[in-house]
Amino acid sequence: MLRILRKAKSRSTTTHPQKPSQHSNQPQSTLLTETERQEKRAKYQHWLAWIQQRQEALDQMELKLRRMRKIAREALESETTNKDIEAMNSELHRLEKEVGALDRESKEADQMLEKMEEELEENP
Repeated sequence: MLRILRKAKSRSTTTHPQKPSQHSNQPQSTLLTETERQEKRAKYQHWLAWIQQRQEALDQMELKLRRMRKIAREALESETTNKDIEAMNSELHRLEKEVGALDRESKEADQMLEKMEEELEENP
């Protein structure tokens, strides 16, 4: 029993290396310079702007798709004349083109985002 206590006591009195203080005034090598910090901030702000633009495009696409669904339901549920059907088809084709254009634009933005991610990985 005394041996166990002595071992425990000797372990508690050995000095352990002190952890560096998180509030140390000495700059560490892992800290970014002010220029690097500003560059990263600019990249992140650009990234955030892209995300907001992407969200807006997706919201617009959703509205157009909802309108297309509504037109399709109206065509199924009501008595429609040939003139009505032509108007509905015309609007559906227009909406389809608009959704396609929004999709292409957002894919181009996806490619831009991939480039940004590569740059961030190259320059952490």
